[in-house]
Amino acid sequence: MVLRMLEGETVQSEVLPARFIRRDSFGGINDVDGESLNLFDKEHINALFDKIFYRYESEEFYEDIKSIRQIFYQLMESVITSYELGESSTAQRNEILRLLDVFLGYQALEYADVGRFLTYVEQMHNWFSKEKEGFYKESSTSFFFMVYRKIVMSLEQRFVRMCEEEERK
Repeated sequence: MVLRMLEGETVQSEVLPARFIRRDSFGGINDVDGESLNLFDKEHINALFDKIFYRYESEEFYEDIKSIRQIFYQLMESVITSYELGESSTAQRNEILRLLDVFLGYQALEYADVGRFLTYVEQMHNWFSKEKEGFYKESSTSFFFMVYRKIVMSLEQRFVRMCEEEERK
């Protein structure tokens, strides 16, 4: 438009669609409105969800986000319960992994700030590792390795979908 204006043409204003992308300098995962959040407090699950999935707040994805929020809440409630009990059985870990599969099956990472989501997963792992000793600590490390693997595989599937869509275009 500027080039056309310089050439003496009359131009009209155009509004280009844009999306705000919050960067790390805007604030960390642990603060919402300047307050520190306890990652293992069920009262803060929705606030954490809003920090991770802020990108699509204003778009037309209400039903998708509503479903993703519900499964995220169930997933985090299971993780927090496991943490509060101070132990996790194979059944509890399998339930958490099942809920993670459902969560990722909603293609939740397409709506997420993945860096922020991974930071949150890492902070949870750090809490489990610091607070617990022995077998529980070792099993939590292998458990979080499986969580990371599922996240990476979901991202790979997303990348493949994007490449296929690009080829179709």
